[in-house]
Formats: sequence, C-alpha cells, structure tokens
Amino acid sequence: MSSKTAKDEPNTAARKPEAGGASRHAAGRVVTIHEAKTHLSKLVAAAEAGEEIVIARGDTPAAKLVPLNGPRRPKGGTLKGRISLGPEFFDPLPDDELALWEGR
Repeated sequence: MSSKTAKDEPNTAARKPEAGGASRHAAGRVVTIHEAKTHLSKLVAAAEAGEEIVIARGDTPAAKLVPLNGPRRPKGGTLKGRISLGPEFFDPLPDDELALWEGR
C-alpha cells in the first residue's frame, strides 16, 4: 500500500474549453502553475521520458515543458556511398513480377 495521496501527484486531467478560447491541448497533460511549482522535478522527469506538459495560468495554456533533446530523426544522406542502384533498377518489371506486387 502506498502512502501517496492524490495531493502528492500533479493533476493530469485535460482542461475543458472555456468561453475565452482556451481548449484542450494536444500535449496530453495540463497542469496549473501552482502544480508545476509543487511537482517540478516529477514534471521534468516526465519530459525527459518524452512527455509534453502544458503549464496553464488558470485555464489558459501559458507554456509547454518538452524534452530538450527530442527523438532523433535520421539524417538524410546517411547511406550515401554505401549503397548503389544500377540502371536496371529503373527498368519496368516483367508482367509476372508486377502481377505479384499488385496482388493479381
């Protein structure tokens, strides 16, 4: 049994839209500034794990806490010089092989 209470964890519920234009945020977790100050180390750990957290002033999103080094994207050209395609690569496929690719 854990000794943690609901007070120990930041609020993870998405905020509802308000007449002023605030709406649910695509980031998933929305916390108030007070919650962010209280649970900053937990929120930073969540951001380091890849989660995006929106910090709201009341119901208005004010800032986003995101991982500093996001997921790495492959850099274009990394296989340059490692593979080569001969001119026959661009030749039309024979009808029987084309039929297999097209599911006929």
